[in-house]
Amino acid sequence: VVETVTWTPSLHISNTVCRHIPTRGFLLTTRKPVLVERCRFEKTGMPAILVEDDASGWYESGVVRNMTISRNTFIQCGEAVIQIVPHAPRPEGEVHRNITITGNTFDLKNGTAIRTRHTGSVKAEKNTFTKDGKKIPEEKAVDIR
Repeated sequence: VVETVTWTPSLHISNTVCRHIPTRGFLLTTRKPVLVERCRFEKTGMPAILVEDDASGWYESGVVRNMTISRNTFIQCGEAVIQIVPHAPRPEGEVHRNITITGNTFDLKNGTAIRTRHTGSVKAEKNTFTKDGKKIPEEKAVDIR
């Protein structure tokens, strides 16, 4: 996979609504700073936010080096709601890093709110998780590896 790293954008998405999308809300991969804040995601069929680095199928290059997902609301989105999973044949070590997921509200359709693989320096804090109107502890809703 080849990427022109000098042409990657930074991204700030705020106050946006993604509702009833059969696929994902956002697919985000850029090495410049990313901020997703105060957005509302309702019933996306797949993850509301997907971060990959596909070096084996679609060949969508891009690593994440600085991402913040803050003060968003996720309602009944596909599992995992936020998914950070590089899609490479054999990733060695971390692919993405420096990701903060804080102050979000998750009303879960399934069981997992956040799933990461091959990602370093991930902070998930001050988030609220519910399913069927009942609060879920973070250790049951978050799968960070």
